[in-house]
Formats: sequence, structure tokens, C-alpha cells
Amino acid sequence: GIQIAQELRRDHPQVGVVVVSSANIPEYAIDLLEGGSQGRAYLLKERLAEPGELVHAVREVASGRAVIDPKVMDGVLAAQPQPRTPSTR
Repeated sequence: GIQIAQELRRDHPQVGVVVVSSANIPEYAIDLLEGGSQGRAYLLKERLAEPGELVHAVREVASGRAVIDPKVMDGVLAAQPQPRTPSTR
């Protein structure tokens, strides 16, 4: 799914993509968002039990916005290198 999303961004950038996954793998979300977050969504299947979540994501993506599951975003942020703080002497 992520590879197809990347191909669509390259060949048909106007096409939005909603990825629904059971895997909370930050690298997948990072790959999905490579080249920009516009028109992209990454949702965990467990969240789709909440009424309207998928419809909301499809509408947001169709409008050119992004939707990333909060659990996935937490993993993406945790996977990023932490900025170094200046040492005090």
C-alpha cells in the first residue's frame, strides 16, 4: 500500500490516499508522507470502530489535508533523532 501511495504521488499527485493498517509502524507513516502530507491519511484499524472516523479521513484527504492517527504520530515523533541541548559549563 505504501509503495502504491508513493507511485501515485509521483505519477498522479492529485490523487489522495487513505492507508488503513493494523500495524503501528512509524516508518510506514514516514514513507507515506515523504514528499508532503497533503492528501494523505494513515489510520489504525482499531480506530475505525469509532463512527465516522473513516468518512472524516476521506473527506479531509479529498480536501488536500492530512490525517494521521495519534498513536502513529507518537511513534513517528519518538523515531526522530532528539535535538541536542546545549551543554552548560
